[in-house]
Amino acid sequence: MSTITSVRVVDYPKGSAVVSYDVFVKGFAGGELSPLDVDVLERLWANHLVSDNGGAARLVFNDGSAEVYGADDPAAGFMVTHASGREVWNLLADIAVQCGATTLLSDGLVLIGAPDLRHELPDELSHDAVVISTGGEILALVEAS
Repeated sequence: MSTITSVRVVDYPKGSAVVSYDVFVKGFAGGELSPLDVDVLERLWANHLVSDNGGAARLVFNDGSAEVYGADDPAAGFMVTHASGREVWNLLADIAVQCGATTLLSDGLVLIGAPDLRHELPDELSHDAVVISTGGEILALVEAS
């Protein structure tokens, strides 16, 4: 991880929700928690993940940022909070699709990146899981809740 060396001031456009609730990203296989593909995950967030001197991690984009917890052991999953802008949602969609990750929103909504991932979820999560492929789809669900 790199160190934050500058701060960007960003004017958040309409439709770029600042979300303070927690978004959890986990892997599932056979109804049980399963490790995320760290190689793919690190490739996806490599240009965005930074840390400060205290060890906290942030995802930083041209249009906003988000706090991320669990970046030190991402195979076990991680949590994103205080997300702002649109690009963070695009990254979360890419992670869902390319890593086969499940995104759990704090309002109970379960998001998956492909229909065939539904059978990997625990029964209590699989029935209402929503298939997404873009950050815009996730943001629309977040803004509707």
